[in-house]
Formats: sequence, structure tokens, C-alpha cells
Amino acid sequence: MRPSEKQRESVAKYLYDVSKGFLLAGVVGVLTNKVSTLAFIGHLIVASHAFATALTLEREL
Repeated sequence: MRPSEKQRESVAKYLYDVSKGFLLAGVVGVLTNKVSTLAFIGHLIVASHAFATALTLEREL
């Protein structure tokens, strides 16, 4: 069963927010010296994947 257009739109919006959250957490962590460079790279990877998935879902609508 495929998700409806409304469900896909909601998931895309959620993933955009997850992406922004991970980027914000990574930047704040680096600026406050609470996060290592490796952890920041992990934040960037997760944020990039969430953004790319959201973009893919949105394009398929």
C-alpha cells in the first residue's frame, strides 16, 4: 500500500525539520566546543540524508 500524497508531504516536511535540527545541533555543538569534528561530520551526513530523502519524496508528488 502506497502512502497518500498528503502522507508523503507530511513525511517530507518532517524530514526537512529533522535535517534543520541536526544541522543546528551540530553547529551549536561545534561553537560551544561540546562536539568533536567527527561528530559534526556525522551530523552533516544525517542532515544530508534526511534532506535528500525529503527532496525525493517531494519530487515524486
